[in-house]
Amino acid sequence: MVKVEFPNLFQVVRPELNALETYLHDDLQEAREGVREVVSHLLAGGGKRVRPALVFLAARFGKDAQSPQIMKVAAATEMIHMATLIHDDILDEALLRRGVATVHTVWNRRVAILAGDYLFARALGLLAETRQPEATLIMSSVVRQMCDGEIQQNVAAMSGDLPTEADYLDRIGKKTALFLAESCRLGALMAGAEEWKQRVLYTFGWSMGLGFQIVDDLLDFTATSVAFGKVVGVDLRAGVLTLPLIHALLNSEEPEKTRLAKLAQSRGGGQSEWSELQSILGRSGSFAYAQNVAQRLVTEAVDSLGVLPANEAKEALLSMASYVVEREA
Repeated sequence: MVKVEFPNLFQVVRPELNALETYLHDDLQEAREGVREVVSHLLAGGGKRVRPALVFLAARFGKDAQSPQIMKVAAATEMIHMATLIHDDILDEALLRRGVATVHTVWNRRVAILAGDYLFARALGLLAETRQPEATLIMSSVVRQMCDGEIQQNVAAMSGDLPTEADYLDRIGKKTALFLAESCRLGALMAGAEEWKQRVLYTFGWSMGLGFQIVDDLLDFTATSVAFGKVVGVDLRAGVLTLPLIHALLNSEEPEKTRLAKLAQSRGGGQSEWSELQSILGRSGSFAYAQNVAQRLVTEAVDSLGVLPANEAKEALLSMASYVVEREA
């Protein structure tokens, strides 16, 4: 796969994404002043708009890619994503998101929580406006599963137990991959695509989503805060063990295994301890292992698209898969 830069990924649906920005701003202008201010702060922070882009791209495999219902679904997916970011930043006590101050640091936790709830409610309202009950059912299930995954993650962090790789994959499936998979399926559904195409696009989104989250967790150890757009090491400092650390704890030899367990228990410690932890993970091959797992999953995503007809949307999805495993932020 040829390396691709993110800004070039979604050129085929750039008109739809530009229209989405206008749609989001116009729709949220109907909110009261305080809510508008908070949401405008989020919108001004930008974002990759990956989920609505997947909706628009998947719609290109249907009979009516111009259906007005597709925009409602795309906007709903972005609002739900924005809401989860607000709540995640509160849980992680994050100061930055995409290099911009997080909502709860600009206002407070109460305002941030309520703003997230507002976005969830508005998203479900948009889905109801499509008059497609399946769309509302699908996305409400996505939100429920994301909450399930988040609870699972935090309960595991409190217990201090070492999760298995299967536990980890189940968690990130609920927290990340399902949302991407259903964004693909909903785009195809709203455009009137055949069921088999919906299933193919769902499979692509699922495998690509798992790979995306594994790379994200890898970057939480290896990226700089400037490149990543948020503080690194957040997961471990919250007691959350991700694939690189899980692999190292299960496969390292003594005495590094014991030292690594102590570093994990202290949640990374200070800068010198954090550097030591990074060194151990590198020597144990755990960074390479996580990258290889992500690559395998993304290859599965790419292979799943083989049965779809060739078009610009398919090329964009393939380019996105390439980006997932090569990104540095």
